Amino acid sequence: MALWFGSFVGVGFVLVPQLYRAAGLSLYDLSPEDKATFTLVCQAVETAVSLLLVRLLTAGPIERSGSSSQQLGLFNYSPAAPFSKPRGWAFWGLCGMLASPAVVGGMATLLGAVGYEKAVGGQGTVDGVAGMIDLDLPTYLSLLAVTGVLAPILEETVFRGFLLTSLSRFMPTWAAVVASAGFFGLAHLSPRDLPVLSALGLLLGWSYVRSRNLLTPILIHGAWNSGVLTVLFWLASEGVDVQQLISEMREAAAAAS
Repeated sequence: MALWFGSFVGVGFVLVPQLYRAAGLSLYDLSPEDKATFTLVCQAVETAVSLLLVRLLTAGPIERSGSSSQQLGLFNYSPAAPFSKPRGWAFWGLCGMLASPAVVGGMATLLGAVGYEKAVGGQGTVDGVAGMIDLDLPTYLSLLAVTGVLAPILEETVFRGFLLTSLSRFMPTWAAVVASAGFFGLAHLSPRDLPVLSALGLLLGWSYVRSRNLLTPILIHGAWNSGVLTVLFWLASEGVDVQQLISEMREAAAAAS
């Protein structure tokens, strides 16, 4: 996990920015469309490097054990039997998609009631996306590829396929789900969103345990991210200042608490 996090930071904060600077591009002067493209490039490289790293670090132990990765419960992406009982990956994916608004909304409501966001301050993960919202299709598609496809594949492979599965060999499964959800929240480097992301991580971990197939949390994660992104773009298309709206919603929540 330490090596993966190091590679993630190295690619996103060092390698790709340096390549942009070497090409004579200033990261501070990028248009919203160019920022979305930069995010896509970062995420694509991070995903490729991280998946390769995880695979290289686990291939040896899997081979020495004399078992396949699927027998160990690691990295199962099989699309077979999507609705079969009791572990149909698509069935549990649909259940998770229906439950995710309640899980995230419930946690957000609780945080607002206790004044957590006001006490913590700072920006949330949605703020970074809101700053790139523009009313053109290329920007939307770039961000959709990042949030709806690449990020779910990478994060579910690392936090559910590798971390949760590994931890379940040393602790009860429920504890492994909780621990991996906590690490999932921390990895986003957003104290404001930590409880909400951890709650979502609990749902993703639970769905993975039910199906034992990474396609399930990838589906839930991708659907949630894509839904949020699409709503933001729809609001922008209606003339709403998304960043201002987010700020006003937070001020209203803080006043109510």
